[in-house]
Amino acid sequence: MKSETVPLALKIIKIAYILASLSIFLGIVFMCQPFSMEVYTYGFPIVLIGTVGYIILDHLKK
Repeated sequence: MKSETVPLALKIIKIAYILASLSIFLGIVFMCQPFSMEVYTYGFPIVLIGTVGYIILDHLKK
């Protein structure tokens, strides 16, 4: 049987999707933690970067 190879660009996009999703999750965790105001202030920019990255990647896949 011949195995199909996945193009490198699709592998990179898949990894970028995972990183965007993780950054959204991490940003939400940062905003919900009650311990440090400094960590809280980084939460929204991290969520914003992850969301913008996810939207851009979603448009690239088409």
